[in-house]
Formats: sequence, C-alpha cells, structure tokens
Amino acid sequence: MGVALLALPRSDTQLSLGRAVRLFGWFGLLHGSHEFIEMFMPVTPIVADLWLNLMRNALLAASFLVLLASGLALLPRAQKSKRFVGRLTLLIGAAYVAQVGLAYVTYQPSPEAWLRAAETLARYTLAVPGAALVGYGLWRQRQTLLALGMPSYSRDMAAASLSMALYGLIGQVFSKTSLVFPSMFINATLFSALFGFPIQLFRATMALIAAMSMFHALRVFEDEMRRRLHQAVEAQSELQIAARELSLLYETSTLLTSTYDLETLTRKAVERIVPIIDPVKRAAIYVGETAERSAHLSTAGYARSELAGLKDMLANHVHYGHDGQSAYWVDSAGQDVSREVIARMVENRQSPPLAIRRVVIPLGTTDRIVGSLLLETKLSGPYLSSLESPTIIALGRQLAIAIDYADALLQLRQRESVQSELLQRATSAQEAERKRIARELHDETGQALTALAFGLRGVSKLIRQKPKQAFEQMTQLQSISAGALEELRHLISDLRPSHLDDLGLVAALRWYVEDIRSRTATQCSLKISGDETRLSPETETTLFRIAQEALGNVMKHANASHARLSLSFNSETVCLTIEDDGQGFEREAILEPGARRAWGLIGMQERVALMGGHLEIVSAPTRGTSIIVEAPMARKGLAANGDHHG
Repeated sequence: MGVALLALPRSDTQLSLGRAVRLFGWFGLLHGSHEFIEMFMPVTPIVADLWLNLMRNALLAASFLVLLASGLALLPRAQKSKRFVGRLTLLIGAAYVAQVGLAYVTYQPSPEAWLRAAETLARYTLAVPGAALVGYGLWRQRQTLLALGMPSYSRDMAAASLSMALYGLIGQVFSKTSLVFPSMFINATLFSALFGFPIQLFRATMALIAAMSMFHALRVFEDEMRRRLHQAVEAQSELQIAARELSLLYETSTLLTSTYDLETLTRKAVERIVPIIDPVKRAAIYVGETAERSAHLSTAGYARSELAGLKDMLANHVHYGHDGQSAYWVDSAGQDVSREVIARMVENRQSPPLAIRRVVIPLGTTDRIVGSLLLETKLSGPYLSSLESPTIIALGRQLAIAIDYADALLQLRQRESVQSELLQRATSAQEAERKRIARELHDETGQALTALAFGLRGVSKLIRQKPKQAFEQMTQLQSISAGALEELRHLISDLRPSHLDDLGLVAALRWYVEDIRSRTATQCSLKISGDETRLSPETETTLFRIAQEALGNVMKHANASHARLSLSFNSETVCLTIEDDGQGFEREAILEPGARRAWGLIGMQERVALMGGHLEIVSAPTRGTSIIVEAPMARKGLAANGDHHG
C-alpha cells in the first residue's frame, strides 16, 4: 500500500485527502518495513540482537507517528494552518519519547522488557489516536464526496474509515504483554484465547480492507482532475468568448463613433462584422422607415438578386416576427431554436451549445424598433455557437443605439435647417408685411388724410363766404375720414384682432369667420363643443394664427366652396380642426425633406411643437384638406404672464 500510494502522481486537489495520501504512503512503507524485519528476525534473545530490535521499534514508532500525522492532516484545522500538522506531530512524538524514557527510569527493566514497553507505548500513544483520527477524517471525506455527487467513492471511503478505526481501536489495544498498563491484562494472548486466531491476522485483515478501499476511493482524484480540467476548458472557452466580445464591442464602438451618417455607418458596420465574427459569412442591417427618411438596407456577402427579398424579410420580421422584440435563431438543421437559446441565456443552463446557422436580431431602443441585424454562416458550416448569443445581442444593442443617435442627429439637423429657413421666411414675411402696411397706409389712408388736409384748408376759406358750399364739403370730408378710420381698423384687426385679447379665442374665431363671409364667396362655418374656457395667451394666439394661416391658404390655394372650423374643449386638451372641400394636395410632395416646401404648413408644425401639442395634416388631390391640432389645456392664469403676439 505504501509503495502504491507514494507512486500516485501528485495532483493539485481541493480535497484534504490529497494532502494525507502521501503520509498514508509513508506509513505503509515504514510499517511494512517493520513487519518485514519482524517476520525474518532470528529467533534469538532480544539482547543478542539489541540494535536490530531497536531499529524495528523505531520503525514501528515512526510508522505510527506518520499515521497520526495523516490523521491530523484530515482535520479542518489543518486546512487553515499549514504548520498545525508538523508542530502537533513533533509534540506528540516528543511525548512518546519522554514516556519511553520515563518507563526506563521508573522501572529499571531488562532490555527485553523495556523494548516491549516501548512497543506497547507506541501502539497506545501513537497508533490508537492516529487510527482513530484517520477513521474520523475519512468519514468526513465521505460526506464531502456525497455532497459532490460521488456516492460510489463515498462507500469506499466509509469502508476505509471503518477498517482504519477497527485497526486502531482493537488491533493496537491488544498488544504484547508488557509492564505498561493495561497490557498485562488486555493483550494478544487474551485476544487469541477469546477469538481463536492471532491479533496479527485481525490487523492484517483490517489493513487489507483499508488498503483496497483506499485504492478504490483514490480514483476520486482522477475524476476530480477530469472535472477541473473540464471546468478549466469551459473557463478558457468563456474567457475566449469574453475576450472576443470585448474585442467585437470595442471595434464596433470605435466604428460607430467614427461617423453619424446612417448609410455610411450601416455599410461600415456590416463590412466589419463579417471578418470579426469568424463563422459569419454574410450580414445585413435593415433600418426601418421614419418620417424623416426612407428605409435602408446595407449588406455584405449577398448577391444583388437577393436584396429585394432580403429587405422584405427583415421588414416583416421587425413588424410581425416574434412581436419584433425577440431574436430569431435558426440551427444547422434549419429549425427555429429561438426559445431554447433564450431559455439557456436566462436560466444559464449547463448543456452543450447549439450550432446556429442564422440569427436575426431586432435593433430596438427603449421605445421603438429601429431595424434588424441578420447574420448567416455557410450552409455546410462552420456554425455560430449559441454561447455567443450574449455577444451578438450586445452588438445589436450597440447598433440600435448608434442608429437611434444618427436618427436623432438627422432630425436635429433637419429641424435646425427648417428653423433657419423659417426664420428667413419670417424675416421676409415681416418685411413684406411692413411693405404691405406701408403701401396701404400710403395708398388708402395717406391719400384720405391728404384729401382731408386740402379739404379742410378749402373749408376754412369758404366757411365765411359760402357757408352752404362749406357744409357740403364738410360732409364729404366726414365720409373720407370715416373711410380712412375703417381702413385703419381693418389694418389693425389683420395685425391682431382686439377680440383675441379682450374676449378670447372663441370670440376672435367668430369675428374672423364673419369677416371671411363678408369679404369672400367661400361659405365658412364655426362649431364650438365642450365647455368654453379661456386659455393661456400663448395657446390662444397659436391656435388663432394656425386657423388664420389655414383659412388664408383655403382662400388663396384651395379653390374651395366650403370651409369648416371646429373647436373642442376637453378636460385635458383643446382640439382645433380646419376642413375644406377644395382641390387638396399631395402631402408627401410638400412635407417630405427635399420636397417643394409649404412653409405655412411647416410653420404650423413648429408652432404646435413649441407648445407641446400634436398636428396632423390629411389631404389628397380633389379630396380637400383637414388640419387637426391637439394642444394641452393650458388655462388662462396657469401660464406665464405676458402676451406673445404671433
């Protein structure tokens, strides 16, 4: 047993048994050497072979001391302190030597009696506690093996534990007769008389059972080594995947921050993804349509003839497949394994990875799906591993963030462009309005005032000489002044009706509708629903200017016979609707970026956006136009003070 245990290869084991195995080996080697010497010693008086007997007893004591050390190595304390076993072994060994010396000094025995006493003390002091500790330690190892799911090894360990305990507690108590108590009563002679066979046979049987059980149990080191090797391989694989994920995400983040042009970004992304993710041979990024831009597809590795079908497939996946929220995984056999891949990620199942041939990842942000990412390997392999699913999903998140940022930047640039153009047009409109007011003041009011001035000068000359003619001229001048006053009032009302400030939005809209009826052939009507409420000056001004702009467009461009205004007051919002039965227009042709702009409609959109509302324009050729404005109910007195005259 000693040679076999010492021949076992060293292994870095986490079991405390691994630290005791070599001590067991040395115990077997030393104790076997003792038994070998005892077996072949000449049957002569001990005194004649005193030095040989001293060597035999020293081997016996040394073997039992090593057995005690192996028992101590199995204790939990030994796992915490590396010096615990050595110090305690030396202390117990010194105590044994002191006992042997004390026996010689106390009893002054013959050399033969003293050597027998030394052997008995070795069995009592070293072997019995050593075997008991080994049995206890092996029993603890059995519980550890049961916890690790190794019941077969735990049974071998239980047999070794029991046999070692019996070897020590029975086999060593029945020693040779000596002067040490109680060996003069409980000894090998008594054992033979009680059981009919010598104590040496019992010891050999227990040692054989312990040795065989230990040999079987020590196979646990091989299993542990295989398990740890498997764990190391898995850890290495996980580290490789993590390193690859970090590399991929770093490459992707570097790429995605290098440009904010959407087409350039997606094109570069697919070109980089294919070489980075090794099994992937083809990739595509589809970006869905928004109000600011059309749908876009970037590919790598696909033939031109495949692009149309590819775009439709990815668009359908975003809108219908898996609710547009979950990734779509297809294995090497063409089967949908999406649920299994997701379950493995969520539950962290320890099962063999799946071979993935195709995956479609929805590119989603917190509030919307912006597109999808498609990755494909060759039909014949090699394939993607499902272990890389977190990496691919992380890549999809990063792409989605980059696309969303590019969209936001595009919207910002377009809004800045629109605002710049609106500012230019507002400036031009102000200048045009000033010219119009100046022209009207010059042509109408200016001429009237000039006529009044000349007329009053003439009246001053006629009033004494020709009072009747002066009276008639005064009547004409009164008519001219009344006309000029009416023109001024009309001009002021066009700039900002007094009804809006004094009486509110409803009164201003009623006045404006009546004014349109009196000045044009278009039949215009107004409908009010809900509880009429005074709104904040900003909201009333915005809604009135939108109605004014919309009805002005109806008068100028729609060629409509009827126009209808509806104003609805609700608990949280106010809704203004302007409808006409005119010729309508192509909405996309006017409102899409790059199209011929209808700046009046765009100005309406900007006004509504500034007050946190929503504007919808519905129109088609020959079907008229509807403009619907929904604004938050900002009541008068709750908004900031001050008039904002639009």
